[in-house]
Amino acid sequence: MSYSNRNLQQNLKEKARHGDIFLPLQRYTAELVPLNPVVSLHWHEELEFTRIMEGTAHYQIGLKDFDVREGDLILVQPHVLHSVTRIDRAYMRSETFVFHMNFLSGNTADACSLKYLNPIADGAFSLPCLISVNHPDYAAFEHLFSQIYHCYEEKSYGYELTLKAFFFELFRLLFEKNLITVSGDKTSSSSQSDKLKEILQYIQIHFSEELSISDAADFCHISSSYFMHFFKENTGMTFVQYLNDYRLRQAALLLKKEDCSILEAALSCGFNNLSYFHKRFREYYGMTPKEFRNLITTEKL
Repeated sequence: MSYSNRNLQQNLKEKARHGDIFLPLQRYTAELVPLNPVVSLHWHEELEFTRIMEGTAHYQIGLKDFDVREGDLILVQPHVLHSVTRIDRAYMRSETFVFHMNFLSGNTADACSLKYLNPIADGAFSLPCLISVNHPDYAAFEHLFSQIYHCYEEKSYGYELTLKAFFFELFRLLFEKNLITVSGDKTSSSSQSDKLKEILQYIQIHFSEELSISDAADFCHISSSYFMHFFKENTGMTFVQYLNDYRLRQAALLLKKEDCSILEAALSCGFNNLSYFHKRFREYYGMTPKEFRNLITTEKL
């Protein structure tokens, strides 16, 4: 079966709707815990502004890697692949505001949109992915995040106007502090990102089948050796590691269903050897599939 590149990328796109047409903005709390150790690679049309509230984690944003800790601020531009994983099984909690750039521009052709906002939305300008607690301008951005957080939490009359003002202030600060740069070889970077999106979506479609490196390389019309290099360079793990991890996450979803046995979960997710499945599951979640299911059952009580 063949799939178009456009369909592959659209399927990898996050399906959640952030806010609504009147206020295209949503706040999310994320936790990395044994039952949820990773936020898988995905992308969406909205921009993210995140603060790490507790713990540490590893972010992949586009083709870059970042280790973050409590207090750090993260910015993820629209259409950029990103993921979050635990570091040495450590706990992490973050608060994130996800909003569409239309929230600020309103699709108008004024100076703010044409000179500043649109180039950010289409990737012509690059935002800093990480503003760490050691950054010289951190205090200003952390204070602004706190203001956004409390405004969204309290929702007093006119809060939508205040939120819009705060996000305009975010971009004003970024430009004033010279933290926004003109993107380099945008065509090359976009091509690499698109290729990675295609590969990851191919895995999501075929993960339950016998899937080899040569199969994935053939799909991409490249040699197996180049494919292995490209995949490791852009994901930080081998193709087999990523495939196993994805299969394990899908198996965990099945184990949350009371009518699915451990054997059925393993076979449905491409593990034909139950002993191997148990070994990989313990390595990934720090517990056996049975212990995982018991913990899920306990949390439901």
